[in-house]
Amino acid sequence: MNKLSFLNLSKKRMIISLITALLFSVMCVAGFQMENRGHLYFSVPVLIAFVCTFVGGAVLVLFLFSVFERAGAKEKKKTLFPWPYAILISFGVLMILYFIQFLALYPGLFVFDAAWQLDMFRTGQITEHHPVLHTVIMGNVIERFKSDDWHINKGIATYIIIQMAVSAGCFSYMLSFVYRKTKSILIYSLSTVFMGIFPAIVLQVMSVTKDSLFLAFLILGATLSIEMIMETEDFFSNPVRPILWGAAVLFSMIFRNNCVYAIPFLAIALFVFIRRYKLSFLLLCICTVVLFVFYKLIFVNAFVIEKEDGREMFSVPAQQLAAIYNDGSADMDSEERRIVERLIGKEALGDYVPTMADNTKAGLDMEYFKENRTLVVKTYLSLIGKNPKTAIEGFLSNCLGFWYPGCELTIFDDGRKGYWVVGEYPPAVMNSKLPFLLKYFELFNDSDFVMKNPVTSLLFAPGTFFWLFVLFFAYAIDGKKISYIPVFAFILALWLTYLLGPLAMVRYAIYLYGLVPIYPALVRSDEGSPE
Repeated sequence: MNKLSFLNLSKKRMIISLITALLFSVMCVAGFQMENRGHLYFSVPVLIAFVCTFVGGAVLVLFLFSVFERAGAKEKKKTLFPWPYAILISFGVLMILYFIQFLALYPGLFVFDAAWQLDMFRTGQITEHHPVLHTVIMGNVIERFKSDDWHINKGIATYIIIQMAVSAGCFSYMLSFVYRKTKSILIYSLSTVFMGIFPAIVLQVMSVTKDSLFLAFLILGATLSIEMIMETEDFFSNPVRPILWGAAVLFSMIFRNNCVYAIPFLAIALFVFIRRYKLSFLLLCICTVVLFVFYKLIFVNAFVIEKEDGREMFSVPAQQLAAIYNDGSADMDSEERRIVERLIGKEALGDYVPTMADNTKAGLDMEYFKENRTLVVKTYLSLIGKNPKTAIEGFLSNCLGFWYPGCELTIFDDGRKGYWVVGEYPPAVMNSKLPFLLKYFELFNDSDFVMKNPVTSLLFAPGTFFWLFVLFFAYAIDGKKISYIPVFAFILALWLTYLLGPLAMVRYAIYLYGLVPIYPALVRSDEGSPE
């Protein structure tokens, strides 16, 4: 075997570690600049910081890979009880933990998107801006169980309890997989507690948003996809798991529109990596696609009054144009300024917030764009061609929170910073049954606890969980853990779609938090080994 004798490391591991460290150092240096200065720049201190981060990152990755390898080589004990029992145990523990925290956050977090969806449901003016199925289910549950139009807490509480049960069920399947693969009561217990009390996950489970159900089904689908490759014959010998996989993928696409663009990566990778039952998998994919098309053509059209105008996909271009427009030194002639003002509007351009595209996106005149598509595209390409640095900075500012752990996230339209909205939108009213625990959760709104404290802010940041994902993805590639590679490639593709969205928020990256219990199973897997 070709080894670097003085380090006893394979060239493959060295290359993977160096690439990972290079990406980390580039993004950290760029992220620090954008967060603190608002623009990219070069200087000798920047170069020194880059080199130190790169070297330190490479050493850390190599060290962690070695630790993972030793941890995976440890003798695994026999399981103390059959793995299906782990599903029931985890479900029971999660429901108890969630219910206690539900009492603190009673009736659940009914924030802006939920209020908007309920209004759409009540007026019948439903659009596809939010998943139609989610709007219909949420609206029906709240309307059925509310006290009256201005006292909807009981309806929200009922919906949250249902959501808790669905989430606990999907998470429990993943946790049973972790138990089965690690054969460690300690890892299984810590994983269950993590899914039951980690603030980001709990706040998501308690939120009336489509991201909550999306998280549940994505975690279930990811776990089943790993099993599909790892245990192909057992997977397809019983119809239960294929049906669950199809349902998980279907609902992941339904509850998150951008997931549709990432699912093909998963399907293609799974088709390539599974050694047998390719025809069965192909039929499973076809059935899932048919059901999704049926949902879009029949169910959605039965409720939707007005189609979306497509402005969501123009979040990044609108943000880049606004960044150039508001840059006093930008190369931009009067005609180009006139076109941008006509496209986005002076008011929206004046409300430009670098870290979120919601304001500029909302100002887009899509009718003007459709009527003058060629002119607008030509102007856009001309402006980013003449102002590439500003255009890049406009994009980086918008997605900074997804990949830079030190970023303070924007969660309000006026540019205010925060971690999570812990509160209610009318007509919901916060009525905590455990006020002392509510005070703890309120720390995750916009307090210094998550905004300024260097330890806790990094511990909870989406960027931290992104780099944790990158680390284990790199380890999966290094160790030839082929059961995990397709799923991780899919998660990366999904993450890339979020970079083109309107802003970086914790709930948009919540699937990275939910994947954490999978990592010990990856490390303890017998599949593959470093060269």
